[in-house]
Amino acid sequence: GIVMNAGVSESRHPREFCELIDWVEVVRIVDGKTKRVLISAQEMNWTYRHSWGWQPGVIVRAGLSWPNQPDEDIAVRVREVNRTRLLKQPLDLPSGGSVFVNPPGGISAGALIESCGLKGYQVRGAKVSEKHANFVVNVANATAADIDGVIRHVQERVLNEKGIGLKTEIIHLGSWPNRSP
Repeated sequence: GIVMNAGVSESRHPREFCELIDWVEVVRIVDGKTKRVLISAQEMNWTYRHSWGWQPGVIVRAGLSWPNQPDEDIAVRVREVNRTRLLKQPLDLPSGGSVFVNPPGGISAGALIESCGLKGYQVRGAKVSEKHANFVVNVANATAADIDGVIRHVQERVLNEKGIGLKTEIIHLGSWPNRSP
């Protein structure tokens, strides 16, 4: 969550649940020399869905602040957000969560994908969710190659039809032929 500055759309959720950056005060990392270092939130060099200030290193702890509200008020808001997520996201199937970063300009990646008619597009066991187009779900023992095949096809179609290059939120690990990081 911290590395990618996890968050949700402000228009649909209370401000408290929008960007993780709003609540991080300090991060402790272990650097390349196994030295523990504290980094302030200002030093994290936050951008939309990424932070750079902790590199090189591994984040091992984060200090967060939260508005002083009664526990029950917070619990009510969490339940409301979870109810909305259950209605709009394919939480009944395995997935890696949101696949693409929303591009600049105000239209969501999911809306772009849906406008290209890609809900339900499938490569073997991986499929663009019919509930939310910015999710690739595992419907039949999908492999990483199946999921990547769906991602590449979606990127190509959206670029060809809308002129917008979608970037992934997910990070590809390992060796991927013809894929830049």
